Amino acid sequence: LPPVVLAASSPAKKYLGRDAFDIAGVTAQVDSGAEDDRVSLLDLQYRMAPAIAAVVSRLSYQGRLRSAEGAGRPSGVIPIADPWAGQSVLFVDTSDLGPVCIPDPRPGSYSRANLLHAFFALHLTGELQKGGVAEIALTTPYRAQSRLVNALLGKPRSDEPVRAATIHRFQGSERDVVLVDLTDAPPAKGPSQLTDRNPDLARRLLNVAMSRARWKLIVLGPFDFLLRRASLNGPLREVLGLFQEHGSRWRPQAAELAGARSGELEWLGDWTASAQRIAAELDLAESGLIVNWPGGLPALPDVVSALRRACSRVGSASKIFAPLPLAREFEETPAEIRLMERPVGFFAQVAADRLIFGGTEAHHLFGMVRGKDSVAAALAFLHPEGEVGVKVDAQAQHALDSRCGRCTECGDFRRPRPVAGGAWALACKNRRHGEMPIDAAEFAALISLLGPRCSQCQGSLKLRQRKSGQVWLA
Repeated sequence: LPPVVLAASSPAKKYLGRDAFDIAGVTAQVDSGAEDDRVSLLDLQYRMAPAIAAVVSRLSYQGRLRSAEGAGRPSGVIPIADPWAGQSVLFVDTSDLGPVCIPDPRPGSYSRANLLHAFFALHLTGELQKGGVAEIALTTPYRAQSRLVNALLGKPRSDEPVRAATIHRFQGSERDVVLVDLTDAPPAKGPSQLTDRNPDLARRLLNVAMSRARWKLIVLGPFDFLLRRASLNGPLREVLGLFQEHGSRWRPQAAELAGARSGELEWLGDWTASAQRIAAELDLAESGLIVNWPGGLPALPDVVSALRRACSRVGSASKIFAPLPLAREFEETPAEIRLMERPVGFFAQVAADRLIFGGTEAHHLFGMVRGKDSVAAALAFLHPEGEVGVKVDAQAQHALDSRCGRCTECGDFRRPRPVAGGAWALACKNRRHGEMPIDAAEFAALISLLGPRCSQCQGSLKLRQRKSGQVWLA
């Protein structure tokens, strides 16, 4: 891997950010297919099973890497260990499970995390250990995901059987089984520089990650999303093709995982299958409740009723994030209602040591984790302390509905929308339907109807406008 350079100066980037082979022109010479007398290719490898070596060879060594006899011979019973016993190269396609990519909440960080992937990686690790595997590595390009997994593992020592770290930290190490968590998933726009957009860096990272494995290599990611968003000629698309050629692909469904347990984790199944269990857990909530309910999940009666009871019981210590149609289900409870959903998937913290989490659609996978440390680790990404948001009273939304009226074409409530020339109009979500122009005074009056308050200081938020026409609440 290239050096990690934090300095932004041109000399630092030019010299410290490149390795000696690159600066000397060796990399360009070899990439062009020409020989270079200054280097010799070590083309015989002993570590990896031949199927793993085939992927690595095609990705980074122009197919010239050869496997010695007995390469990748396991130290234990890995060939018969699930998942997919006997397969050395496996892509676990999480497309149907609903993984959600979460930006690192730490200030100044551009890293990413994925809660479902973190828990699913630990689930796979548990299955491998049941099969007798002694050495397992969980690696990812992202520091935030590594931090999350280590927090869920309880920060194990480096000499323990299961170790989690970034790809950079794993360079030079090897394990019988390596699980590479790509982490990227919706709602991110696509892979990052670490996995695709910086082709040279991404190729090196993927090469180092996959070549740590002796006998079994597992890559975790939403195949459909990655294939759709990967660069046309980038290394990630190439890896996806190589896995299809040299490995197996497993696309698990929520139904086949329902009831499975691993340590503090239990998989509940899809939204409908999880409803009774979620309702039962909500009925146990006593002192503090946080729920994030994405708009793509239907308002199942059992869950809605249980959440109403929980909010009435817990009182003002309960908080619900939900879009307006769902929020109306709970407007008569004492809960604090935020008329938005956090882009992190469903979650419900029903106690300090119990958290239910899942995706954004009904067919996605939902799970439950017990344990204060695990719940705290997950909430650090799902609901960071001190986050700023706009608190709006649900009753005020009714006043806004009445004043804005409904679209005469589709019947949906109108809302203020920016239109050409910096003006505003009342319109529904369908841009093809008619608009009703409004002036600045009417726009300000509509905002004041909501009576928005800052979630940190509870002060009233006022409408402000820049010379450019941009408006915001502060």
